[in-house]
Amino acid sequence: MDATTIAESIAEMLRARLTEGDHIQVGEVTRVFGGNARQAWSATATWNASGDPRSEEVILLVRRAASQVRTDPRSELAVLDGLAERGVRAPRVWGQDPDGYLLGNPA
Repeated sequence: MDATTIAESIAEMLRARLTEGDHIQVGEVTRVFGGNARQAWSATATWNASGDPRSEEVILLVRRAASQVRTDPRSELAVLDGLAERGVRAPRVWGQDPDGYLLGNPA
């Protein structure tokens, strides 16, 4: 996977999740090293939400093909969303690709 593919995939996930977001751009994609179950990438995502500019640092986790992790990412992300909605400090979920449609493996 290259930085352009990662940026395009993150933008696509954001488009699916941000119903009122437009002018979505993703840049500054950098491979983050560590862990053996998933590849990690950091990026900066920008968009307009109801006319206001937004910018967020995001992390994309992509399951490796030979990963020992076999959980359903939809469940993991639902838990994270639920925690955040209840005021618990948890990572914000900006998007997901649970079936690996964009990147070949769940992300």
